[in-house]
Amino acid sequence: MGWIGKHTNLIARDAGSWFFLGEIYTDLPLPVDAPATRHCGRCQACLEVCPTRAIVAPYRLDARRCIPT
Repeated sequence: MGWIGKHTNLIARDAGSWFFLGEIYTDLPLPVDAPATRHCGRCQACLEVCPTRAIVAPYRLDARRCIPT
């Protein structure tokens, strides 16, 4: 489906991190697609833009700092 970005969210190549994850229950044979590779590279944008600095390091999130909903 994608790769885990430095902001700890799943990123889909065509949809970014703005998509809905769900489950499909079926007994139909489905084709297996190729695994996604990471594409973050040297980008640090998600770390720099986090308003509460909850992303404390690449791939590390301090949920206590997240904005409550």
